[in-house]
Amino acid sequence: MAINWRERLAEIEENLAGNYIGLICMAPQDAERPALIRKAVQQHRRAGPDIDPFPSILERPFCRLGLITNWATFAGPFEIPGCTPQLQMPVLKATEMPFDIAVVFKPHPGRADTAVIMFSRTCTKEDVVRLDDSPFGPELAPDLF
Repeated sequence: MAINWRERLAEIEENLAGNYIGLICMAPQDAERPALIRKAVQQHRRAGPDIDPFPSILERPFCRLGLITNWATFAGPFEIPGCTPQLQMPVLKATEMPFDIAVVFKPHPGRADTAVIMFSRTCTKEDVVRLDDSPFGPELAPDLF
């Protein structure tokens, strides 16, 4: 799980320049309950019931890996002269990712809603974009994906 360490570690305050991002590596049992995830963030390490060692370097290429990150906390108002923002979302090139990634984000500036988008090397556009029931509304840029 990707973590923004600002205001979570005493020496990293909001007014410091830089990118203070880190990872907490977790196994499935570490995320069985939301309380375990909160505890892992508080103690800066895994908090699952069975802390087994992670796979060896020889086993890792065969493991199923993924990453989740929350960009909603950084969402703030932005202005582009002459424009009214309607949708803001992460854009990543999934074919260049080493593993699946889920991003929690705020799609509509000024509204309280949040969304999750999944980037996967194995998904196709048809798997992701369902124009009839998409929470994002109609497709804005057909060539984007």
